[in-house]
Amino acid sequence: MTSPRNQKIFEILNHSPVMVFVWDNKPGWPVLLVTENVSQYLGYEAREFVEGEVAYEQLLHPEDRKRVENEVRQNSADPSVESFFHEPYRIRDRFGNVRWIQDMTRIIRGADKKVERYEGVVLDITDRKEMEQRLKLSEEMFRKIYENLSVGLAQVSLDFTIMEANDAYHRMLGYEPGELRGVSLWEITDKQVLRKNKTLQENLARGDREHFRLQKRFLHKNGDTVYGILDANLIRDAQGKPSYFLGSVVDITQQHRAQELNRLQTWRAEALLGLEQDSGLQDEKAFLKRCKTLATELTKSSYGALHLLHDPFHKGYRPPAGNSLCAKAVETGKAVVCNQQCTDTEFERFATVPVLQQDEVVMLLCAGNKAEEYDEFDVETLQLIANTAYRLLHKKRSDRFLQLRLEYEEIISSISSKFVGVYDLDERIEETLGKLGHLTRSDRAYMFLIDARRGEMYNTHEWCAHGVPSQKQQLQNLSVHDFPWWLEHLEKNRTIFIPRVEALPAEAESEKRILRQQKISSCLAYPLYSKAHLIGFIGFDNFRMDDERWLIQGEEFLKVAAEIIANALDRFRFEKQLHQKDEMLIAQSRHAAMGEMISMIAHQWRQPLSVIGMGANNVLADIELESLDPEQLAQMMRDILRQTQYLSQTIDDFRDFFKPKKQIETMEFKQLCKELYSIMGKSLEHSDVTLRLQLEKGLLITTYSRELLQVLINIVKNAKEALLQNRKANRQIRLRAYIRSGQLHIVICDNGGGIDPAIREQIYDPYFTTKDENIGTGLGLYMSRSIVEKHLKGSIETYNLDEGACFELILPADQSSRSIPH
Repeated sequence: MTSPRNQKIFEILNHSPVMVFVWDNKPGWPVLLVTENVSQYLGYEAREFVEGEVAYEQLLHPEDRKRVENEVRQNSADPSVESFFHEPYRIRDRFGNVRWIQDMTRIIRGADKKVERYEGVVLDITDRKEMEQRLKLSEEMFRKIYENLSVGLAQVSLDFTIMEANDAYHRMLGYEPGELRGVSLWEITDKQVLRKNKTLQENLARGDREHFRLQKRFLHKNGDTVYGILDANLIRDAQGKPSYFLGSVVDITQQHRAQELNRLQTWRAEALLGLEQDSGLQDEKAFLKRCKTLATELTKSSYGALHLLHDPFHKGYRPPAGNSLCAKAVETGKAVVCNQQCTDTEFERFATVPVLQQDEVVMLLCAGNKAEEYDEFDVETLQLIANTAYRLLHKKRSDRFLQLRLEYEEIISSISSKFVGVYDLDERIEETLGKLGHLTRSDRAYMFLIDARRGEMYNTHEWCAHGVPSQKQQLQNLSVHDFPWWLEHLEKNRTIFIPRVEALPAEAESEKRILRQQKISSCLAYPLYSKAHLIGFIGFDNFRMDDERWLIQGEEFLKVAAEIIANALDRFRFEKQLHQKDEMLIAQSRHAAMGEMISMIAHQWRQPLSVIGMGANNVLADIELESLDPEQLAQMMRDILRQTQYLSQTIDDFRDFFKPKKQIETMEFKQLCKELYSIMGKSLEHSDVTLRLQLEKGLLITTYSRELLQVLINIVKNAKEALLQNRKANRQIRLRAYIRSGQLHIVICDNGGGIDPAIREQIYDPYFTTKDENIGTGLGLYMSRSIVEKHLKGSIETYNLDEGACFELILPADQSSRSIPH
């Protein structure tokens, strides 16, 4: 392992993110050789491993040690195994920090196949593991939404492979949960519509369109066709590039089949009776009246009646209590006909036919006639009309239920996707209120937020139907004490359903009076909760329902809509608080930077001002002594002019630093270092600190140069202050810049004693400082990391090296750096 070639390889590896180990096949795995870069990741010097001061086996995390040992033992025992990968395991570095390791080990065997040593390539994957943990938490948060929605949801990659799908999506297509992961979208698409679907979704994947909706035919696992309403939305990444698309599917298979079946039945009924032409009447009462009229016409009767039993939605359709013929039909479940003078009726002839559902009479259709000459009743025709009427009535209700559910699910699917990553929250809330207002056929839909501390509530968002005046301006700063009954229901997380304001109980007298003043005859309200606290409600005024069945379908979905809005408000408030915190910290950091810059300007100006003052004093003294020499005077004036030009240049340097340059620019890194020295140079000289530069030749950077300069100033200033505090002489700061593996590395080290390991994790926290209160604000490193990670898309690492601390900036090559060919 000591050949020139191997030495060259190790020299290369020492500057890579990969550590190489050679272990002896002895108890404890003594380290024979290790690359020098091990100190960057584990904090131990290579010498400590090789000389046995540190045992690699002892660094293994107790929970992982046995597994790692078993992996080595099992692979070593098999002579055919030449190399193997360890499952990621944990070790502790010199400072007690837990690091995650990815390890590929090569087994070196002798001629007798016995293991002589192990050679391992070790990679620190701690950052990746931490990111995986954060992603796992994020996935858990959204998993509940996936699992609980009745709408099918699928996350599809740009190559049309299903990445994730919720249980509803799997159930709709007959698959077990997780079985569709990795399946091509085209494998579950009806082949007859494949070309049209491919064209639309390829346009979406390319980013040519953001959304489309269509009725799509899917393939069930058993080969059946499943009909669904598909909403597909393109999701872009942080750079605006297409990342994947999210599809929501509402299963309308039953509705589609029912429509097909009913179409056939409608054709038959129209051919026999002509009744189906009226089945499209929206008003059930008008339809029932038409059925009664048709029965009268076809049976040549002067009287017709239709009675619905056990129907809470048409309470006026009840058989007369004294009609024994109707009572007999209900009792027997069979048609009852009287073709002679009929008792209990005023008719000469009378017939009543029942409609049964599950052996229970649900409807009676009656007809009667006073004519002196008459034919016998056509009971078969009357029964056909009754059965058809009830069938069509049931169909209308089923269709209405299906339509309502479809509308609800489409709205929920739409608003749930619209509130993901949305910043124009007000616009989306009002858009959602508009959809819900149309759905409930309300005059007005609105949202109130409640300020519990002040005991007030505010109308924050509103949608009004055409011709309905807005009341938002008048409904501000309302006292919650004026709505005791209302608030009591909301605080118990109850839906407020008031079909008739006039029917409110006595304890709601205050609410009744206010609603009357606003000319509200009916209203609905759903509470908004955040972290188990009531924050407001959404409401609907003067809603219009065909009957009470509306609530059976609607209440569940309106509650879901309220929860989605409440969650969006929660997220918006949290993001707003974070933004306000960052703005406050930025403002404080700028104020601190201004003070620091003024101090630096003072250092820069002190010597020139002294020269100017001394020159002026010399001129005055020569004037008083009448020994003024014109040539000497001219020289002093030239010195003063030169110093004033220096002062002017200093002002330009600092003014350029404070100019807000938000565009990416390309410049030599050496030029940026000159700007750094023009600002910090005098301050460093005054503090007896030497700044040494070691730059890769011809290094160019392409980035936000002003922001990078601000980070460099913060780190160099911190290093200077550490040197003043901890070192009396030979104060040095070293700045290195080079490119490795396509990334720009900027390393700033000092010899000021290093960072106490006990506070290493805290130095980037806002307001944390080890300096005196009148020197440090605790914002410099916090803002530096924010700039590097959020604006420059890089990372910053901190470690101790030799006699001091090192800060290493790593910036991506695609926007950060490249070298001039030479």
